[in-house]
Amino acid sequence: MEKAKARPALERTKPLRKRNPWIAVGVFGLVIVACVIPSPILPAPSETPVAVTASETALPTRTATLEPSSTPTWTGTEVIEATLTFLPDYRIDDEGVPMAYVPAGIFAMGSDRGSADEQPIHPVNLDAFYIDKFEVTNGFYEACVEAEVCQPVKKKNSATRRSYYDHRRYVRFPVIFVDWNMAQTYCEWREARLPTEAEWEKAARGGMNVTYPWGDDPDCNLANYGGCLGDTSSATIYDLGQSRYGVYNMAGNVWEWVSDWYADDYYGPALQDNPQGPDTGNEKVLRGGSWKDDYAEMRSVNREAETPAYSSNTIGFRCAKDENP
Repeated sequence: MEKAKARPALERTKPLRKRNPWIAVGVFGLVIVACVIPSPILPAPSETPVAVTASETALPTRTATLEPSSTPTWTGTEVIEATLTFLPDYRIDDEGVPMAYVPAGIFAMGSDRGSADEQPIHPVNLDAFYIDKFEVTNGFYEACVEAEVCQPVKKKNSATRRSYYDHRRYVRFPVIFVDWNMAQTYCEWREARLPTEAEWEKAARGGMNVTYPWGDDPDCNLANYGGCLGDTSSATIYDLGQSRYGVYNMAGNVWEWVSDWYADDYYGPALQDNPQGPDTGNEKVLRGGSWKDDYAEMRSVNREAETPAYSSNTIGFRCAKDENP
């Protein structure tokens, strides 16, 4: 986020909303398990996205279990490629976009040790839904523009690249410089919608009490944040950083718009069924942190917000669909 917001200093000072210091969570460690097969990602770069073939569609299963083949060492350029011994349940929508299945049920949302707007931890019951496996890419967004439904992005550059949006090299990178309304229009074009804040958090945390989608340790091998790369990275990498439901880049890379209006006092202790957020507001919620933000901002419980007309080189989005529309 680029708008100045008061917050206590962490290891890296970032201009964000938070008013209370984040107390680092004790590291419990995440035992990750091993296997290396080719990663099912989007097709080779092209100006018009191509549907993922049936051979790239994973079979429905239960729990994603990862394991590294060796201890990762970060050099600033490599990306750890890993795969799953049991793949999550994916589907391909009518526009060729892979979506991950998130089952119905109750999960614990929020935090008891973060900022005031993250508290308290409270039970939330959600119906089953699908959420995009990857952040919406330049290529897929351009397909909506070519269909004369979506508006072109507000700027075509990124933080360090003069040509980004319309460059073939970045077709699988997350689209940026889109405001909330542009994101919602794109999702509606796919007969989808923006995820609710609760859906986003469940998909990111895998229904478990973890700080990040993969566990409790921030690591440049697992996400693009805090200057690890200095700009956006492909939406289809960081296999080891995906959530239990097989969703990529829900920490770092770009902030993601969700459907809810923001209110700092919206959370409460009572059970909520499919919460949609406040009825009105001035700002829409953003989740997940970005390539520019520190490890505290990419926590899965962290909440930020901007006006619906705001866009930047750190903001993107992904879409969701009901299991039974």
